[in-house]
Amino acid sequence: MGTYDLLTEHLKESALRNSSRILVVASSEHIAALELASSGDQIPGLRSAALDRAAAIPEALFGDASILVVEVDPNDRASMSRVSKIRESHPHLPVVAAINGASVSLVRTLVREGISDVVSLPFELSELLQISLDAVAKHDAEVTESATLAPLIAIARSLGGCGATSI
Repeated sequence: MGTYDLLTEHLKESALRNSSRILVVASSEHIAALELASSGDQIPGLRSAALDRAAAIPEALFGDASILVVEVDPNDRASMSRVSKIRESHPHLPVVAAINGASVSLVRTLVREGISDVVSLPFELSELLQISLDAVAKHDAEVTESATLAPLIAIARSLGGCGATSI
């Protein structure tokens, strides 16, 4: 069994267990290539939409998506601001940026904007699956790790021998 087969099986189990839905929003050329590459292999929960790199994503498109993979053009200000708008309107949705030839500074900027990870364009199914699994796992871990902390009280002594150690 190859890496792709193992990832696909793991994603199928994860999709059945977590009802994860992957929404990919990219230009029509990248969506066409993705659909062609995935035509023989069914990826559970994968939906795609062809939109311009800077176009706003309609709310109805998000639906029950548990992860969003969105194409980002670093040379287009509207495309970069779209990421901020998505993070504001859907703060709990893991977002993966799809970029052609990303630089380290661009990746840092996107991480500061709340991006979970970065995937390269054109899409490769194995990379898309791995990044999606990592983002969902990271998001699930963040949700389960939020715990209530016990209160802490600090005692400072005013003079020696006043009993602060005993308290």
